[in-house]
Amino acid sequence: MATLAKLHTFLETPMAKIMPSFLAATGFSFAAIYANKAIFNVAPNSLSPDFVAAAAEKEGIAERISAPAVFLNPIRRGINGGVRGPDDVATA
Repeated sequence: MATLAKLHTFLETPMAKIMPSFLAATGFSFAAIYANKAIFNVAPNSLSPDFVAAAAEKEGIAERISAPAVFLNPIRRGINGGVRGPDDVATA
């Protein structure tokens, strides 16, 4: 019964007391969202023309140090599972 009484008193609280807190919290949340977008919303390096040109040169093949090259995204490109890289294409 005590919970119902507390709810009843909350519902009787005039809007003049509730609205300033509600508006302040809403304003703060919008300010936080705007600040987050202004600070952290940076375009990734992968959208630069230099990156796109370098990716086009590789044509889906990644060179590795001390290992043979491998195909990138083999499932999407429809490459057989037994083929690991461009060196295996001639033997497959």
